[in-house]
Amino acid sequence: IGKAIHEFISGFKCTFYISDFSFQKTAIENGNYFFSPEQTDDYLKFMDFVFVCLPLTKETKGYINQALLSKLKRTSILINTSRGEVIEEDDLYYALKEGIINGAGIDTWYNYPKISSEKTFPSKKNPFHELKNLVLSPHRAAFIENELPHLDDAIANLNRASEGNPPLNIISTKNKF
Repeated sequence: IGKAIHEFISGFKCTFYISDFSFQKTAIENGNYFFSPEQTDDYLKFMDFVFVCLPLTKETKGYINQALLSKLKRTSILINTSRGEVIEEDDLYYALKEGIINGAGIDTWYNYPKISSEKTFPSKKNPFHELKNLVLSPHRAAFIENELPHLDDAIANLNRASEGNPPLNIISTKNKF
């Protein structure tokens, strides 16, 4: 996970394994491990939750693939708040469908809604929306300055849920591509 995420959730008293392209060698501070991406294979087997927080570049496109996913524990949860294409789409779908990993939360899709589109699914290739071990969110996991007005529907749905009302903008999973 990235250093910023570590600082944000450090109060949970977990052991963190933090990989960053700026790290040149392994370091251990306060029981937490800091390592370079080249060492990822050595640490994946220890991770319960993997937060993917990478920019999409030519080096990171498809960075998380079947080889890396298969090194995670079967009980691991993958959380992607970066860009969809950082994780190989077919490999993620296969890992979730076959139980190679326990689940995932993806805030980034492989197929984004277009203004003219009535219905949009997270992928044109794989029916992610049918999986029971996946939580989808509409690319709102990060807070960006001046973005609060765009969270009004999320806030409204939290209020509706607390009042026992159904959420707005429910997506039907019965419709196929």
